[in-house]
Amino acid sequence: MLYPVIERIKDTPNGKSCAKLPYFPHIYLSSFFVGFLSFLPLPVKRLLIKHHLEREQRSIDEDLHDVVEIAA
Repeated sequence: MLYPVIERIKDTPNGKSCAKLPYFPHIYLSSFFVGFLSFLPLPVKRLLIKHHLEREQRSIDEDLHDVVEIAA
């Protein structure tokens, strides 16, 4: 009962329409994956980012090392 307004939103007309939104399991899977990646050591994250960017290098005009440092 910390926030009773939030608990009762589902009883309002707009809350009922929002409760009918579809369930997207890929959102939960992607957030789990990103959360898992956050626990990896920094050198491993840099290696994964560098590997991905080297495959996509045609579309990158910046220095690859700088992009890896910013992304990690």
